[in-house]
Amino acid sequence: MRQVVELALTFDHRVCDGGTAGGFLRYVADCVEQPAVLLRTLSDRDRELIALKYGAEATNRAIAELTGLSESNVGTILHRVVQTLRRDW
Repeated sequence: MRQVVELALTFDHRVCDGGTAGGFLRYVADCVEQPAVLLRTLSDRDRELIALKYGAEATNRAIAELTGLSESNVGTILHRVVQTLRRDW
C-alpha cells in the first residue's frame, strides 16, 4: 500500500504573481516527489556527509575517520545541513 500525503498551498494574487506562485508550487512538488532536487543544492562535502550518516548509517566517529574531519566538526556540519534542508523543504 502506498502512503499519500495531501498538501495544500494558497497564495494571495494581490501580493504574488500567478506565474511566480506556480513556479514555487512546482519546486515544492519536485522536492517532495524527488528529494534529490533539494539535495542537489548542497555542496559535495555536505551531500557526502548526509549519505554516510543516513544512507550508510555511519556514526559521526566513523565519518570523521573516513573524511579526516574531527568528530565534533562532523556533528556540527550535519546539524547545520539538516537545519538547512528543513528550512528549504
